[in-house]
Amino acid sequence: MRKSPHNRADQTRDRILHAAIRESASTASAGARTGAIASVARVNKALLYYYFRDKEALYGRCPW
Repeated sequence: MRKSPHNRADQTRDRILHAAIRESASTASAGARTGAIASVARVNKALLYYYFRDKEALYGRCPW
């Protein structure tokens, strides 16, 4: 069964959020670079900015 685009989008967004949490935890207070987040999430930076307009919007969605 093929995944619908909506499910794929949700999964991509979740991968980005989890990558942001992981990267910010590993870089302490300095904050994670968007390139590192994109790399861990296995997306390009353009897609990261497609889902989250900037780093502040991304971190605003992180559950901390």
